Amino acid sequence: MESKATALVQAIISCSHRLNAIGRDFGATTSRGGAWGLMKSLEQRGPQTIPELARARPVTRQHIRQLAHSLMKHGWIESAPNPDHKRSFLLELTDAGASTMNAMDQQIESILSDWMQELSTVQLATTIDTLSALADRLHEQID
Repeated sequence: MESKATALVQAIISCSHRLNAIGRDFGATTSRGGAWGLMKSLEQRGPQTIPELARARPVTRQHIRQLAHSLMKHGWIESAPNPDHKRSFLLELTDAGASTMNAMDQQIESILSDWMQELSTVQLATTIDTLSALADRLHEQID
């Protein structure tokens, strides 16, 4: 019999894979993954360095650097001087990137809106709180 922890992880991974597949259909994710998440981080937290972005996820700086170059080619992010560090520049969302994030968010809303309406406010809040707490706990374990 499968444990609740294993069932939870499998459900999260399954959702993640399906969201990534949907995201690839409209450009929100790449085969390397992470484009939407990196752009969302810049949108929510403002300009950040590659090391800061890498530390926020358990991925290498090289992964973030490759992803950033791909997003720069699309014109969705750009580099800017970092007043706190001469060699570690900041990455920031461009106007085109902000517009793309808005379109991605609308696409996600459109895909999930029917299902979300089936959930009560309490169910949705509980799900968000539970997954946020799990993410925080896992973040503590990795650091």
